[in-house]
Amino acid sequence: MEVLPFVDILKVFNNPINEEQAWAVCYQCAQFLFHNQIQEYYQFVYDYGIHSIWLSRQGDVLFRKMPPDVNTAFGKGSPHNQHGVHGPTWPTTDLSKRKRHLMATEMDAVQALGTAIFEALDYGIDPSEERQLSQELETLIVTMTNADSSLEYDPDAQNADDEGIEKDSDIEHRCVLLDVIRLCSQHLSSKQDAQHHYKAVCRALATEAGELFTFLDRIASCKEKLSETKDEDAKRLEELQRADWACLWVQVTRSLRQGVRLKKVEHTSLPPLEFELTPFEMLLEDIRSRRYTLHKIMVNGEIPHKVKDNAHAVILDFIRSRPPLKK
Repeated sequence: MEVLPFVDILKVFNNPINEEQAWAVCYQCAQFLFHNQIQEYYQFVYDYGIHSIWLSRQGDVLFRKMPPDVNTAFGKGSPHNQHGVHGPTWPTTDLSKRKRHLMATEMDAVQALGTAIFEALDYGIDPSEERQLSQELETLIVTMTNADSSLEYDPDAQNADDEGIEKDSDIEHRCVLLDVIRLCSQHLSSKQDAQHHYKAVCRALATEAGELFTFLDRIASCKEKLSETKDEDAKRLEELQRADWACLWVQVTRSLRQGVRLKKVEHTSLPPLEFELTPFEMLLEDIRSRRYTLHKIMVNGEIPHKVKDNAHAVILDFIRSRPPLKK
């Protein structure tokens, strides 16, 4: 499975993406659209939103037309409704209600992409809850989705190519793809390679999703064997549902990722390395640092500690068995 629909990645994790993944997907999408300025791609993302985005295991993104039988209603509402942002109307996340443009423009695509990123950050969150975003990321989404508003350039935030050229701080621009790329690049320090980092994050996200698909399929095929055993612990593992396994998987990889972060905490100038690594690579980092104990987290308080520990062990055994990804 070399290419995955972004929506399927969200579904298999049954969790929203984290902020670093949001920056990465947004950057990669903007880069693809900018370097492939074909109106058809603008139309895909405008008409089908998050359903048009696909990620590869190499960290690239592409846009495809959504199959006609897919339900386009997605997420729980626009960021305008969820974050109390006041201003121009946000695009609806129900694509069946969105006003179609005969010819979507670059700015239409930027607006739709911003909404898609918000939906991915909001995926699976209870309607009564509100996803807390960093001010920087919320500003990016507001800038992208408020397509009727203008973007004011900060002279101090320009690239080195603009040095020595006098800029008027009152000059305003509509948000276009280059603005999105610039804002995503500014999220990292000037010494960091945005293209390398964001591609690595998308690579890790797509690879982990593919590994989780494989793991869940393997668990499903093993359930019959588990049900035949007389071992009580094995039977309790068999009772775990697909969503339970996905939740436990997220816990394990989060613990591994936290271990990588703690190891790299002294290198504050580096990008968040833990989001660039696949589960196998994170486990190697964990073993090299002699970290063997995972943080114990209850799943809605319903899974006994012993069953959960056994499930964690099953997941880790699977991750260990997977071959390293060739970069």
